[in-house]
Amino acid sequence: MKFKPMACVLVTSLLGFGMSAASAYAGVHEIRFDAEHKYTLSNSIAAGDMVEVCGDFQKGETIQWSYQAERALDFNIHFHVGKKVNFPAKLKQQNEATGKLKTKLQQTYCWMWTNTSKETTPLNLQLSLESGLQKRSTM
Repeated sequence: MKFKPMACVLVTSLLGFGMSAASAYAGVHEIRFDAEHKYTLSNSIAAGDMVEVCGDFQKGETIQWSYQAERALDFNIHFHVGKKVNFPAKLKQQNEATGKLKTKLQQTYCWMWTNTSKETTPLNLQLSLESGLQKRSTM
């Protein structure tokens, strides 16, 4: 499976969060793990905007994740099966969180933050691929 920005599906997801289609392309990033199987992102999210990172994962992989932001953000991890959006994680108004995702399907998984405040906020993300390494080469 190769990562492709899924604009029409992404717009559908964003509309559920009250976002416009125009902002759907502003903050989508492809996950590219380094040689140590880590991915980091430091970005700012404008007021009313979003940032999303997406990548292809095999069934049974485990990804450790954590993020920190100066302001509380809405956050989710999601993937699509047909027209259905599945949410392995969903948090409202948190400025930091940590967790593990064990993938149940070979799928494109996305981590997404929405800034509902009236101020831009910095976001720092760390992902670490912990299992499934034997099946995966560095992207």
